[in-house]
Amino acid sequence: MTTRLPLPAAHSSSLLWLSRTKAFFLGAIAVAGAAVLVAACSKAADSGACSINGVPCTHGCFPGIGCGDCATNTDCSPNQPFCTSGVCVACRTATDCAVGQACFPADGQCHTACTSNAQCPGDAPVCDPTTKACVGCLANTSCSPAQPICDTLTAQCSQCATNTDCSAAAPICNVFEGRCVQCLSDGDCAAGYY
Repeated sequence: MTTRLPLPAAHSSSLLWLSRTKAFFLGAIAVAGAAVLVAACSKAADSGACSINGVPCTHGCFPGIGCGDCATNTDCSPNQPFCTSGVCVACRTATDCAVGQACFPADGQCHTACTSNAQCPGDAPVCDPTTKACVGCLANTSCSPAQPICDTLTAQCSQCATNTDCSAAAPICNVFEGRCVQCLSDGDCAAGYY
């Protein structure tokens, strides 16, 4: 028969402290593990097609842009009064600009009209003879193999102009960045994810 002797008071309080500390740390580890699991999985409870991270887009979604800043001109401010493809801009064409200015498609702003390439900046080195706007390109032949497409919306060399220019790994064309991405809105993701 085994006889248990009582532990001295110092030992029993140490064991009690160790037992409580162990329970606290195991509980903290379980909570932290659950938080990591939730953060790693971005499964949506009910993600709409026109939302970002489950938050609905106020003005709707637009191809190549995702959530729009506007749906109509009334959604825009006085300094950028025109809604074009979900983005507020200062101009759409040269008629929206003052005399001697042209509407540059890359930024939708009025700038001094050009008459030659020498008057254009490095990111838009070509003077469009029709619009008098400095642009990045007038045709695909002006673009490099890395950015082979002259996007008609921005007049810049891009990786893509539409989703059909993108691969399965990054199937969505972000028009304003000129590159293929995985998604621009929740509707671009697999069902139940954002």
